[in-house]
Amino acid sequence: MKNKNDPGILDNCYQKVFKYSVQLALKFEWQIVAATLVAIGLRIYKTVLKDDEYEGMCDSIKESMKDVKPYEEKETLH
Repeated sequence: MKNKNDPGILDNCYQKVFKYSVQLALKFEWQIVAATLVAIGLRIYKTVLKDDEYEGMCDSIKESMKDVKPYEEKETLH
């Protein structure tokens, strides 16, 4: 396994999860796929973080909501 601090690992994982998410969206509605990914992500965080770290992560997510941009139509979502 590569060094977990290698910035390419995050991008590689993101690309693979995104690709699989697009495949799932061919079978399920986007909202179902998104809700499932959020639920899985929060559960993973709850598993690997201490309670105060988990709360900090949730606070960080809440604070960064305004910075999240939607995918553009030109980006492949279908």
